Amino acid sequence: MQFEINGLESFTEYKFKVTTIAADHRESLVASREALTDKTFFNRITNVFVISFNSLVLLFQFLGLTIVAILPYTIVGGILFYPTKLLHRNYRVKHPKKNRNGKEWDVIKKLKREQKTI
Repeated sequence: MQFEINGLESFTEYKFKVTTIAADHRESLVASREALTDKTFFNRITNVFVISFNSLVLLFQFLGLTIVAILPYTIVGGILFYPTKLLHRNYRVKHPKKNRNGKEWDVIKKLKREQKTI
């Protein structure tokens, strides 16, 4: 026996049950079959879109967690960097660098600037 059913939805599982009835109105033979219909092109497009959107969400979650993980280090680094920078600047004002001739670097920089403007 062979039969065809039209109008089924795509990518859906169906269970078919065929029963034969004997002359005394009892079931004599029961046959069942499960079938999964094929995906349509539209279903494939929606699946790809959903998968790509989920991967985009995962990417943003990863970036957010990365920022949260790095944030304490940047706060501590900023707390240590700016006072150190100020101390270094104050130290250089009081004790400027000198080159081999004994002249200070700041004086040499000023002389070079004056020579460029002349």
